[in-house]
Amino acid sequence: MLKPHVVMVGLNRKFQGGMAAVVNSYYTADLDKRVKLTYISTIADVSSNKIVKLLYAIRAFLCFLLYLPSMDILHVHTASNASYYRKKVFVETASFFRKKIVIHLHCGNFPTFYSEQSEEGQRRIRKTLNKADYFLIVTKKWTDFVATLVPLEKIAVLDNTIVLPPQSKTDFNNRNILVLSRLSETKGLGELLAIFPKIIEKFPDARLYLGGSWENEELEKRATMLGDTVKILGWIGDAEKEEYKKLCSTFVLPTHFEAMPISILEAMAAGMAILSTNAGGIPDVITDGIEGRLVAPKDEEALSKGLVELLESEDVRRKFGEAARKRAESRVSIYDNVEKLCRVYRSLKG
Repeated sequence: MLKPHVVMVGLNRKFQGGMAAVVNSYYTADLDKRVKLTYISTIADVSSNKIVKLLYAIRAFLCFLLYLPSMDILHVHTASNASYYRKKVFVETASFFRKKIVIHLHCGNFPTFYSEQSEEGQRRIRKTLNKADYFLIVTKKWTDFVATLVPLEKIAVLDNTIVLPPQSKTDFNNRNILVLSRLSETKGLGELLAIFPKIIEKFPDARLYLGGSWENEELEKRATMLGDTVKILGWIGDAEKEEYKKLCSTFVLPTHFEAMPISILEAMAAGMAILSTNAGGIPDVITDGIEGRLVAPKDEEALSKGLVELLESEDVRRKFGEAARKRAESRVSIYDNVEKLCRVYRSLKG
């Protein structure tokens, strides 16, 4: 049987973030050798102006039209808001030409995005989503919600997975805290910066390392005002991320909503002590008090209490970190995930 030609549409693979990390992990696990894979990026840079974004999107669509005649399957990676509307054009076009379609939903905010639409807007979203032959979700907790949009038999869970590094952390003798995320209010950075002055009072040697792109100027100013207790790293590549995971014993993600964050999986694989919220699929991989500490989103008091617990005790950090690594090792591998994805493709190609 000839390999199916899969045209995959999503963010630029050089972006920092979960969606790009998922796609890159497919390449690491040789998906491009299992199928004929063409990847099309629909956005150049989130910081680009509107005209540049529009021109890049047009270029991406023209590239898509070029591959359309030979394409067997369209695999769309989507989130909410602008991401959804960019991908909608590809889905509608592929459907018109009777191509098989896989929609892969990554964003934990999609239920809110959907609920904020008018009744007619919701109807149009459902109509577009139902053009998919398969609807992939990254956590089983979304099943009930997504089943209100598309038939249950179209839904499949494809867990986010990563390639495990060969070794995990052994040194927990520091109070360095790492954040790798979009630096925004919705990722909980406001709450973290609010509690950090008191954390420094209690633990003067604590340092907060912020890796990611700023999405809020006010938050950036607040971080800068905390002086050398906060290290602003900006966007960092994979090699630098690994170095900071070695430097820091604790990983924090006080996010307001999530699907299944790749950054959490990477921190688990690195054997870091983790403090996060119980948003989205995070409790699927971290049991509170075993692999890490989970708190409610937007709860500054609980966040502060959880961080104090980790910073007070090297033994607690070590216990959480070692348990997180074991949990990461027990999860489905990226290679198993790619095999599952290939079965989906083969079922569609027939």
